[in-house]
Amino acid sequence: MSRTALWLAICHLAFLFGQAQTQMPSRLQPDVVLDYSYDAVHLLNGAGAPLYPADERYQRFLERLRQFPPEVLIVGKEAPFTHSLGPVLSFGGENVVFPPIPQRRSEDPRQLLSPDELKLRVKAIEQFVKDVHAAGVKVIVPYISPMTMFGEPEKQLGFFSFYDRWDEYAEAFDLGERPQGDPMEWTQRDHEGKLLFRFGQRKEFKPLTRYSMCINAKGWRQWQQTIVRWILKVGYDGVWMDNALEHRCYCQNCQAFARSLGLDLSPKTYDLAQRAPQRVWLESYLRYFDELMKLGVKYLAVNYIEVPFQRQVTDNVDLCMIEHCWLGIVRVVWGEYKKLGRWTGFYSHLPDGTKDWVQTNSWLLRLAYAMRGKRGTHFLYGAPFTGYKPEFAHSELSSLLALAEGAAFGGGVAVHVVGSGAAISPFLNDNDLPAHRGRQKFFTFARKHRQLFEGLLPAGDVAIVVFQDPKEGMMESLLEAQQVFETLQWKGLLIDVLNGETVSESLLRRYRLVIVAGKPKMPNWMEALPLLRSPDPLQRSDWAPIAEAYQRRQPIPPLRPTKLSDLAMQKVDELRAIDLPEGSKVQAAAWANDRRIVLHMLNYRVPAGLERNIGHAEVVQTLTVRLKVPNGRKVKQARLYEVGSSRDLPFRQVGTDVHFVVPSLQVYAVAEVILQ
Repeated sequence: MSRTALWLAICHLAFLFGQAQTQMPSRLQPDVVLDYSYDAVHLLNGAGAPLYPADERYQRFLERLRQFPPEVLIVGKEAPFTHSLGPVLSFGGENVVFPPIPQRRSEDPRQLLSPDELKLRVKAIEQFVKDVHAAGVKVIVPYISPMTMFGEPEKQLGFFSFYDRWDEYAEAFDLGERPQGDPMEWTQRDHEGKLLFRFGQRKEFKPLTRYSMCINAKGWRQWQQTIVRWILKVGYDGVWMDNALEHRCYCQNCQAFARSLGLDLSPKTYDLAQRAPQRVWLESYLRYFDELMKLGVKYLAVNYIEVPFQRQVTDNVDLCMIEHCWLGIVRVVWGEYKKLGRWTGFYSHLPDGTKDWVQTNSWLLRLAYAMRGKRGTHFLYGAPFTGYKPEFAHSELSSLLALAEGAAFGGGVAVHVVGSGAAISPFLNDNDLPAHRGRQKFFTFARKHRQLFEGLLPAGDVAIVVFQDPKEGMMESLLEAQQVFETLQWKGLLIDVLNGETVSESLLRRYRLVIVAGKPKMPNWMEALPLLRSPDPLQRSDWAPIAEAYQRRQPIPPLRPTKLSDLAMQKVDELRAIDLPEGSKVQAAAWANDRRIVLHMLNYRVPAGLERNIGHAEVVQTLTVRLKVPNGRKVKQARLYEVGSSRDLPFRQVGTDVHFVVPSLQVYAVAEVILQ
C-alpha cells in the first residue's frame, strides 16, 4: 500500500470516527412526492408513438401536477435503460415489471426493445421530463437499483440476453465497449464465496432470478454508470437509488477495496458486529456516490434505512429515505440477526385498541435528526396511509400534521403524504386531493416564514443522547431510549434526541436533564456531566424474541421495561414547559438561535381518512407555556403563527423564563419569541 493511499485511508477513518462535534441546524424540508407510475401514465405522451401512444390520462396528470407541483418528484423506471434488464418494454414502478400499456398487454414486459423502438422510448422520456419541469417541478429523478439484476444464465434470459446483444445498441446509443467478464462474476458473495441473495425469490420474478450485485465489480459499475449517463442525457436532474448499501459482499473485488483502505475483509470478519466489514461496504457506496456526482448528477437520493451510518450517508446525498414508517408502522432500527443476510425489524408499534392511542412518528423523526449529516435530508415514507381508499387517505388536516411533524421534530425531515402510485398515480387519484391541498398550505406558510424553520438548534429541556456504534450495544440502547421517550412524550416536556458522537459539550450543558440509555462508550467530558444513566439496561436477549417474531410476522411480545423510564419520570415534574389540559395529546419542540426561540406545537387528535370527520380535529384550549431564555437575554416580542394567520402574544418574563398563553390549538401552531 502506498504512503499516499495509507494517509488518505487514515484521514478518512479519522473523519468518520471523529468528526468535529457540531450539531446540524434546522432546515426547511423539501416537498417530495413519489409517483412510481404503476398505472403506466408517465410516458404516454405520444412522443414515442407508436411505441407509447398518447393517453388522455397524461394530460390530467400534467394538470394536477401544475396545480400542486412538488419541489422533488421521484418517478419509476422511466429511463432509457432499465438498471436490471437493459432496454425492455416495461417502464415505471420499482424492480417488478408489468405490461406498460393496454395495446401490448399480451407481450412479455421484459422483452428487449429493438434499437428503433428504444429511440422512440428516448423521445417519450425527453418529452415527459420537459413537461414535468415546465409544470413547476424543480427536481425530477427516476428509479434505479444498483444491486439488482434479473436473469437466467443457462438460457441467457433477462440481462444476459441484453449483454449478449450489446453490440446491436452500442454505436447508436454510444455505449462503448461491452463490460468485461461474466455478469455472474459481478454478484455479491458471502464469506464462504457462495452467492449472496439480499432478497428472497418471488414468483413474479420467474423464470428469472433476482441477483444481488456488487458495486465494486468493475463491469457492473460500468453498466450502472452507463445507465446514469443516459438518465442525465434525457434531462433528469439525478437519480433515486433504491436498495443503496444493501451490500454484505466478501468477493475478491470487495477484499481488494478493503485492503486499499487499510482494512481487513477476510472471511474471518463476517461477524457484522465488527467495524471493518461495515466500513468497507459504506466506503464502497460513498465512492460510487462520488463517481455519480462527477458524471453530472445534480441531485442524489437514496433509499437507505439502516441507522448506523445515516450520518455518513446524509453527508453525501441529498435525500435519504427511511421506509414504511408513517403513522403507526415504525421500523426504527434495522440490522442483522443470527446470521448474515437476514433482515430483522424491531418493535413495530401498532394500534393497541385503546382510546388514547394516536398515530405519531415523533420518536423516529427525532432519531432521524440525531443521525443527520451535513448535506442530506431524511425522507419518511410508507404505509398505511397510501391514499388508495378513502378510509386510508389523508385529510387536509392530517397531511398538515404529518408535514409539520417532520419540521418540528426532525429539524426538517421530508414526509410523504400522498399515495405511492402503486395502484394509481397520486396525481390522478381523487382521494389524494385533500393531501395535495395540505401540502400546498403547509409549504406556502413555511416558505413565507423561513425564520421559523431554518438555522436553529435544539433548545429543549430534556436531552436523550443516543450513539450509533454497533459494537457498543447500539440496538439495545436505542430501544431503551425509545422506551424512555414514549414514557415522557405526552407530559408537556420539550425533549430532544441528540447524537452522542456529534453533540458539543456547550450544547449538552444547556439541558436541565440529560438521559443516556444503555451502556455506550462516551467521551471523557460527557462522563463528567451529571447524567441519568440506565441501572438495568436492555440486553440482546431482551429484544431477540421481538426481532424473531417481527421477522416471522408473529404477534410482537412486549419489550421488558427498564428502570430508566421510572427514574426519568421522577425528575421531570419541574421541567414541564407546557401545562396541558387533561386528555389532550400535544407534543412540542423548541429550537433557537441568538435572535429567536421557536416553539412548534402539534395536536395529535386529528382523524385521518376521508370518510371520518373530514376536516375536524379535537381543538385543545388554553396552553400555558414557559420557555427558558438563554444567557439572561431580554424578550422583545412574542408572536403566534398558524397556517394562514399570525398575531402578537402577550408575554411576561420572569427571571430566565418567558411565560405566555396559547388560546387554542387546532392542529399546528408556532410561537416565536424574539430576543433583544
